[in-house]
Amino acid sequence: MEALLVALLFIFLFLFSLFYLRNTPLEVSFRRGGFAGLFLFREILGLIGTAAVILNIYSPEDFHGFRNTSEQSVFPISLILIYALFVFVIFVGAALKLLFRGVYARQYASQLSGGAELGESGYQSLVKLGLVLALAGLLVNFAGVLLYGARHAFLTALISGESLLSVRLSNIYVANMPTVFNSFMSFCATLLVVILGAVSYRKHRMVAWFFAIVVLYLSTFGGGKAPLVNSVIIYFVSYASFAGWKVKLKTVGTFLVSVCVVFGLVYFAVWVQLGGVTIGEFSWYIVNRLGVGQMAGVYEQFNLKIQNVNYIWHAVPFAGFFIDYPIFQKDLMMASEYVLDASATGLKNSLFISEAYAFGGFLLVALSPAIVGISYALSIFVVYYLISRLFVCNEVAALKISGLFFVPYLTLTGGFSEWLFMKALIMLLIFIAPIYLLFRFVGGLLNIRFYYAKRVML
Repeated sequence: MEALLVALLFIFLFLFSLFYLRNTPLEVSFRRGGFAGLFLFREILGLIGTAAVILNIYSPEDFHGFRNTSEQSVFPISLILIYALFVFVIFVGAALKLLFRGVYARQYASQLSGGAELGESGYQSLVKLGLVLALAGLLVNFAGVLLYGARHAFLTALISGESLLSVRLSNIYVANMPTVFNSFMSFCATLLVVILGAVSYRKHRMVAWFFAIVVLYLSTFGGGKAPLVNSVIIYFVSYASFAGWKVKLKTVGTFLVSVCVVFGLVYFAVWVQLGGVTIGEFSWYIVNRLGVGQMAGVYEQFNLKIQNVNYIWHAVPFAGFFIDYPIFQKDLMMASEYVLDASATGLKNSLFISEAYAFGGFLLVALSPAIVGISYALSIFVVYYLISRLFVCNEVAALKISGLFFVPYLTLTGGFSEWLFMKALIMLLIFIAPIYLLFRFVGGLLNIRFYYAKRVML
């Protein structure tokens, strides 16, 4: 009965969100090619909702990562999850409607006048931005390899036979490459794969293949399976968004092929990490990691009740330059998995309410969905504004790119610290700054080249 109630509440949340988020960057609209909302619904239903329903059917003891979660606590925690998501959707939707009201009014007018196409100049700007992102991502990657001795996790595991997990931990704790390097490479790869989808439908295969190779290299460098899978999904969604697909047989066929490709890539990644797995073991792995594992941190935290006011320092931008502070997700992983050595484990997957409770109690748990919703909306708007003004002078393209990039890049299944004081947005601004400078530099070089080419022709 409890599982049925939880399932019905998540279905209602999905239908409410589908209607409420119309005319925002998080909408799902075949008419306008707005598909960024698919990534949000993937989190709400595919990760969070699935975990809540499964845990209300089976015992937490049946799954890995739930060592401290009691059966009696599952249903109340599930209701807290649903409350947090409802409040988040309400606030993010209201903020987005307010911020993008003029943008969508102009988009409707542009569609009526036939001016909504990307155009050749917009396409050239996307290609140039893609080249800059590829160059910047590779430069930072090579700097990490040369300066810190970091290794490409997937390639190293394939060539040497070393465990994928050991290579990943070696990059973190032995090479000690700054985490900002990985964050910047992830930023470049995520935005680049959106552009890859946008330019692919123009049939410029050489450019598309170059972007695809760079995305594949950067997304697999850290050894995680999620970046690789996300890149494939983002590509197909971006392609559909810019190609203006309608629901037809070809669309369904391509979607089915993409699903097979994604599961094939996940199976390959798990096979490399574990040194070979059967189909049954792989299926159980998927249920543990994707079915319930993404929400393990929430249920564990509200049973363990870890609290420390110093966790708030992780939310303060640049605080790490001046003080050492504990990181909640790390402490949660160590406490829930009974690990004493911090270098032997990673971070626990969770939701923002877990970290909010850790340094603010139930009062901050109640307020955190509204805070995250407003911060989330402001961040999307700033990213859209910068893309439309600095890189692609086309509101329709910038609207699609900002949503398709932002939602899968900064997921809800993380912490609260990146949203409380706009830390996530500040990080994005820092990343965008060198990209813009390089974009202008490359643009200047291309202009000089075209100028001398015209002089020679004359």
